[in-house]
Amino acid sequence: AYISGFEGSFTNYYHERLALTLEQYDPAMQADGYTTTALDWQDALTGDCLVRFTKNGAIDNFGITSTATGSAGRCMVKGINGEYYLGGAFTDLNGIAGADSIAKYTAVGGWAAMASGVGGAVFAAAVADDGTLYIGGNFVDAGGDAAADKIAKWNGSAFSAVGTAGANSRVQSLAISRVGHLYAGGAFTDIGESGADKLARWDGSSWNVVGSATALNGDVYAIIPDPWGDGVIIGGAFTNAGGDGTLDYLARVTTDGETYNYTFANVGGAAAAVPNDYVHAIYYDETLGRLYIMGDFTAVGSVAAPGIAYWDGSNWNPCGSGLTGTPSVPQQLTSDSDGNLYAACNGFRLAGGISLPDSYTIWRGNQWHPVKMDATSNAWGGYGVYYDPDTSDLFWLGVITSSTVEGDTIVTNSSYTDTDYLVLTVTGPGKVWGITNYTTGEVIDFNSLTLLAGETMYVLFGPTGIIRAYAKGGRTRDLRPYLVSGNSPTMHLAPGANKIGMFIYGSTSAATTATLSYRTFYRSLEQAVY
Repeated sequence: AYISGFEGSFTNYYHERLALTLEQYDPAMQADGYTTTALDWQDALTGDCLVRFTKNGAIDNFGITSTATGSAGRCMVKGINGEYYLGGAFTDLNGIAGADSIAKYTAVGGWAAMASGVGGAVFAAAVADDGTLYIGGNFVDAGGDAAADKIAKWNGSAFSAVGTAGANSRVQSLAISRVGHLYAGGAFTDIGESGADKLARWDGSSWNVVGSATALNGDVYAIIPDPWGDGVIIGGAFTNAGGDGTLDYLARVTTDGETYNYTFANVGGAAAAVPNDYVHAIYYDETLGRLYIMGDFTAVGSVAAPGIAYWDGSNWNPCGSGLTGTPSVPQQLTSDSDGNLYAACNGFRLAGGISLPDSYTIWRGNQWHPVKMDATSNAWGGYGVYYDPDTSDLFWLGVITSSTVEGDTIVTNSSYTDTDYLVLTVTGPGKVWGITNYTTGEVIDFNSLTLLAGETMYVLFGPTGIIRAYAKGGRTRDLRPYLVSGNSPTMHLAPGANKIGMFIYGSTSAATTATLSYRTFYRSLEQAVY
């Protein structure tokens, strides 16, 4: 295609050299009308204890079909040989006798019992560098060992006690420090006949008091390895940790690593603030260098941070406007390699003012997003979350039976290039939570958007984002106020197959429908369709 070069006067009417500017011309022709694909907007899962989200958008129960009694997943860890361990409160997982409160999954054998189980709830698990699995909970006589009460270890074939005696009350949290020592926290006032109260250290041969027998006056709900030292960081219901009147609900337990003379300190140093109520969960994100805490608190020092906050190395910060609801133990946090934070926030119903289908939510750095599922048989029972960095699979745990999750549809874009001009159409009734293109990674979420019977919403996408969003029925209303502010800037289809997730849940009926329409572009006349 000619651009320029013939302008101006000729100096020779017979022969002249000119510098011309040309542009390669690739004719793109737009097909007449729209191609429309009906979207699957809701699916039902059959299974208990957990829901798995894979990176490509598949959602399942990870091979779990049923439990005889109980349906609560509480904790999940991965062994050094790639096996998964699931702890919680359940019996006969998948009909397997002995798969009680603890079960093992391998890629070859699927789910299996671990000896005869432990017969009581498992709240926490940790895997040592040598592959030993440690579990804590409210069980007694694990593996038939009379000393394996509330805490036990698994050597690959059998459960046994950790030391000569167990704990006298529940163990709620476990962590292995950077130097390989196991720490246990909970409601106990003695473990291994050591006299350790609420927090103890196992050095490989015996249990040890941490600090002093009276260092903590309340339960320890969460423990993580200290990312900056050889000790641990703990959270819970305690105040005045180690006798320090400034240490409430959160403390860094430091040690010299040789004589184990413990010091209880503020995270961030003496001048740092502390939360004003219970801490239920702690997590350190190595990618971003952030320490997250979650719980009952509404502030950390002078920083308003309802339910959740993070320490960035210098200051405490809120995550948006925080979490809203009636929080309770257990809760858990984790993150992926992109810095997205995943929260199983038992009891919370709003995240940053965003409505949640259940007590699970995602913080993408600047905005909260709902997890597209109602996974629990017990409302707001989001207990745990585990991210597998090897597979990018995300596991949500809780009181789970017969989950309702987002539907997915393959939408094939036959254009030779990206297609930007999409139209999402949804006819009510129903509550619209959002749409995701798993192929491109784009997410558009809505907050508290309920369509009435006979009402239809239209969202028109252009190359730079949403052009218009409105609903028509008895009246026309603007839907832009319902858009979550942290949405992807655009929504388009890549050439070929696109996996589209859509979630409409709540007040739906047989009249509820969803479609995605788009214009097709072709490279040449031979491919044009009219």
